[in-house]
Amino acid sequence: DTPFVSAQLGRTLLALGRAEAALDVARTASRRHGQEPGLLQLEGDALRRLGRHDEATAAFSRARELAPEDPLAHKRLLEAQLRDLPAGEALAELDALAAVPTYAERAYVHDLRGRRLHEAGRHAEAAEAYARALRLEPESAFIRKQLGLARSKAGDYAGAIDALRPAFLADPEDKYVRSTFLAALRKLERVEEAVALIDEALGAHPEALVLFGERRRFAPGAEPPAPRRRRPPAAPALELPHLEDKPGHGR
Repeated sequence: DTPFVSAQLGRTLLALGRAEAALDVARTASRRHGQEPGLLQLEGDALRRLGRHDEATAAFSRARELAPEDPLAHKRLLEAQLRDLPAGEALAELDALAAVPTYAERAYVHDLRGRRLHEAGRHAEAAEAYARALRLEPESAFIRKQLGLARSKAGDYAGAIDALRPAFLADPEDKYVRSTFLAALRKLERVEEAVALIDEALGAHPEALVLFGERRRFAPGAEPPAPRRRRPPAAPALELPHLEDKPGHGR
């Protein structure tokens, strides 16, 4: 019974769609252990999922007070504060924040700018914001995906292909990534490359049956290569005791 375990339990409940249970876990743990940033962020996320946005903002604000240098606490609070602002006002707030040197180097500021720009239909600017966020957080699969989608909307199909290739190969069953990625290849008439990438994805994910249909659209009548059969690993040799060494053997 620790704050960390409670936070993990609450996050799992949230992922299962059980926001009321997650809220109960967060508040029970706070009563037992005292308020901690992770528990307050969990409480805020559960409240937001339940549509109780003013209470969520209060929880995120308290988390930020306890951990002023925690980027996740600041990101959650920013999202809550900007939620009800008109697009123009929200973007003005984020632009001002991005001009402050301390925050200009935080990926989440540019990620939030990208989301607002994307929602406003300013896709080329959104792509620039996401590209900046990705330079600051290059391991973020979420930001990379958003960059690819924004580039596609902006008509930068080559850029969309570059951004989405890792996401497509990692999870070809993500319909948004797959449809955007393959549409970009089709737009640029890069048919052979598309077929090769689909085959590569099939090799890694033979259960992704949707790829067979996608392949037929690019190469009608052509059959994909047969999946390689994986040889089962050899069973380790067992060292059995010699019967003649056992007492009483032979009787």
